[in-house]
Amino acid sequence: MRITNLLEGATDDDNNSWVNYLDSVQDQKEILLWYPSSGNDFTDVLNFTSQDIDEINYNNKPTLFIHNDYYKDTYFNISRGYKLYTNDGKQVEIKKEIKLKFKLNTKGEYLVKENYVDFYEESFTVPYISLFEVTIGYIEAKILYFGFENINLFELFILNSIKIDFLIKVREGCGLGGNRMSITQVYFFLSNLKVKYLIIDNEIHWNNEVINLLRSKYKLMPKPYNTTELRQYDWSGFEVKKLKIKYKKKSNFIQDRLIIESNFPDTVYFGN
Repeated sequence: MRITNLLEGATDDDNNSWVNYLDSVQDQKEILLWYPSSGNDFTDVLNFTSQDIDEINYNNKPTLFIHNDYYKDTYFNISRGYKLYTNDGKQVEIKKEIKLKFKLNTKGEYLVKENYVDFYEESFTVPYISLFEVTIGYIEAKILYFGFENINLFELFILNSIKIDFLIKVREGCGLGGNRMSITQVYFFLSNLKVKYLIIDNEIHWNNEVINLLRSKYKLMPKPYNTTELRQYDWSGFEVKKLKIKYKKKSNFIQDRLIIESNFPDTVYFGN
């Protein structure tokens, strides 16, 4: 399903703008990049409109960037366009915002679990979603921003059969950044999202309880995979790798999990 099919404008004016946007992209293939715990970082927009062109065919680049963060002040600062700059000093301008809401037939629920975040009181009580039209110099992009905790948004994607082509995992804030449940749990379910590329740092936080909960709750039968490293580069001061995913046939989850884990560093920073 196209992620845009889950949404409608929050007001009549927003809905008119949303319909106009949908009309403008109706013939365009939806290629999604998801950047969990993105905060106000727009490095993905810069990277996927310039330096990656030799590795990924231009026609297969993201057409819509998905960002999310549970911290409501981050969302509001972006909405206001408040002091938004890239790490190298380029100004990020919010040219337009369309406020959105879920359609009634969207599956799932909005839920921030207190044990998944450090600043629960700073999260939204209801979902906030916006489409931002962003410019960084000559670069233009559309960013679909969710005021969501990472695992909760993953669950919504699974329930609504959303396909993610690119998954970013970098500077997710599991140290002092307010995040307590790493998106690395989703590494075991990439095939359920049909992820093609990973752009990741080396920090791993497995949590067996959450992995098993997600697997049983949604009856997930993920495929194992191997990765091919395409490049290493700097991402806002973090060293990251870009990996291409090649899926293999399923066996059993215990064996498949070992194959998946073999693609990543041995160091586990916390978790069960």
